[in-house]
Amino acid sequence: MKIPLLFAAIALAFGAAGCTPRAEKPATSPAAAAVPGSEPCADDGPRFAGTGLCVGRSVNYLDPARLDTKEGLPDGCSWEMNETLLPGDEALLYQALSCKGKKTELEFRGGAKTATLGVRQSGFFETVRAEYEPVRILSLFEVADPKARILAFAREGIENPEESAACEVSALEAGAPSDAFVVDANADYKAKKKLVEGPGPGQGYAVCGPYGYSSDANQYWRITGGYAFFFDLGQDLPDFNPNSLTVIRKGADGSWVAVK
Repeated sequence: MKIPLLFAAIALAFGAAGCTPRAEKPATSPAAAAVPGSEPCADDGPRFAGTGLCVGRSVNYLDPARLDTKEGLPDGCSWEMNETLLPGDEALLYQALSCKGKKTELEFRGGAKTATLGVRQSGFFETVRAEYEPVRILSLFEVADPKARILAFAREGIENPEESAACEVSALEAGAPSDAFVVDANADYKAKKKLVEGPGPGQGYAVCGPYGYSSDANQYWRITGGYAFFFDLGQDLPDFNPNSLTVIRKGADGSWVAVK
């Protein structure tokens, strides 16, 4: 597998410890200080429309280890920061692919049990199917065991009882993000069913339902910011960096902090 990486607002707005990035440029007047985000950006660049954060400095909220580089990107393309608002004074920051002046924009789409992120605009692809939703969001609000919650959710889509019982949450191979997981069958089940990983004839497998493991697809889970994110990125070039996805929350004073 190649790794690149709801509920009502009351369920989304839960407390969690955050880490604060470098502060924005201090306000230059009492009036500006009273309204967070009203002061000029340190680099004189623009602010995001939703959070009011300075676009050029929003990268400071992200873990540097999760940032992707320009290496391997198509000509004329680069990674740029973008935001997507969530309910309950929360938002997502992420690296979006930008090509020839057009930047990828993800949009939040709510649901009864889970939410999704759709693609309002792709920075790389000319058109995107309206129903395309590369990210599913599972709330971990008041969940004591996040991995058990992921496993229970994945099992809801498995019809074969034997296969369902064999599924477990497994960390990805060395080099993958520490908060990334897959729902895969255990070793005994794979040996019994002769499920073999590899590119050769008769090799490769998919198990544990639509939110499980597939050797032919770039899909996995991440646990971060109080949520479990399931990425189903297909075989095409991802037009956003899934490993950069970071939850931020607005405090009572109007400032934003990254949520661990």
